Amino acid sequence: MRRRHTLIEANVTAALRLLLVTDHDETRRQIAQLLRAHFIAVELAEAIDRAQAVTLTRSNPIHAVIIDLELAHDDAIALAMELRRDDPKAGVILLTRIGQEALASADLPLAGLILVSMRELAAQLPQAVVAAVKMRCGPASGPLA
Repeated sequence: MRRRHTLIEANVTAALRLLLVTDHDETRRQIAQLLRAHFIAVELAEAIDRAQAVTLTRSNPIHAVIIDLELAHDDAIALAMELRRDDPKAGVILLTRIGQEALASADLPLAGLILVSMRELAAQLPQAVVAAVKMRCGPASGPLA
């Protein structure tokens, strides 16, 4: 049985608030299903472009944002940088369909961002969310729950 995270280890005691930014309906459905299967309480806001994402993050506090690198009409990395400028502690996860080595060699500003391969989504995304939330909230002071 998969471990269902409560995120007590990241000082999150209420619902986990995430923003998913992708313009692919099937990707959005799969990720929402995966997140709800792994986390006990999750509030998932969804945006299909930069404008919606920025509006949502400015009007509703979130724990982490998950951005599909293949946004059709927006630069996902520029969006990630903008969200980090607005909130330097924001945990940002970038979903990629190309290898992380190819991204690393592309000389992109990826420092402080968490990369998750779409090929390994089920294995990597839950841990990436926990890491992103810890960036925002910090680790708990006591033992992990």
